[in-house]
Amino acid sequence: MKQTAGKNMIIVGSASIVRQIADFGLVDEYHLLLHPVILGKGKPLFQDMQGKHDLVLLGTKDFGNGVLLLKYGKMEPAT
Repeated sequence: MKQTAGKNMIIVGSASIVRQIADFGLVDEYHLLLHPVILGKGKPLFQDMQGKHDLVLLGTKDFGNGVLLLKYGKMEPAT
């Protein structure tokens, strides 16, 4: 599906699916929303991912209410 023409695909709110497709190198960008709340519990997004995934910060957005959007992409290999 990734190699066919068309619009981008998005996965919202499913850490288990993201982990599975990331392990195959199929994620080009991560858009993470950081909320200024400490819960003390939760489900780690990147738990049990295989190998190292080098990322570079592509951009940020401040929504004015304390929430930040952090956009990360794959780090390009050095040439």
